[in-house]
Amino acid sequence: MSTIGVTSGPSDFWTTFFPGVLLFGIGLGLTVTPLTTTVMGALDTQMAGMASGVNNAVSRTAGVFAIAIIGALFLMVFAGAVEDRTAALGLSDQARRDLRGEAARLGEASVPAGVPQEQAGRVDRDIREGFVHAFRVVLLIAAGMILVSTVIAATMIGDGRRRRGGFPGRA
Repeated sequence: MSTIGVTSGPSDFWTTFFPGVLLFGIGLGLTVTPLTTTVMGALDTQMAGMASGVNNAVSRTAGVFAIAIIGALFLMVFAGAVEDRTAALGLSDQARRDLRGEAARLGEASVPAGVPQEQAGRVDRDIREGFVHAFRVVLLIAAGMILVSTVIAATMIGDGRRRRGGFPGRA
């Protein structure tokens, strides 16, 4: 999904984003259920409620932090990309301030009214390209985090036969 550029509209969804979203959904389906089963099966049945609560709390907390951190990162990368791409246009200070304000709107960002008509098309393209750039950066960071967590999990979990009651409540 990080290789997708600026599209011509919603009709491109099926050939650009849908395959990646489908693959992502399949990957989640293959990992979330076994992970939950592992967490729940690691403890005696009398502790199932606590295990479920901890599992859900960790999952929700991680989601909140991920959205906040990735969202802030996306905004910073997007605003920087738009500023870098429009730097050579010679926009007025007011137009540049207005453009920075538009960056906070992310996907709804538009060309500010103070941009001269002859530069509006270029600024619009720079906004779209900046959004795609930020999308790519965030996806590549997420992919890197997945890779690191995979290595950590593979290292820490190891061979289950070596573990001797490694979890509380397990004999």
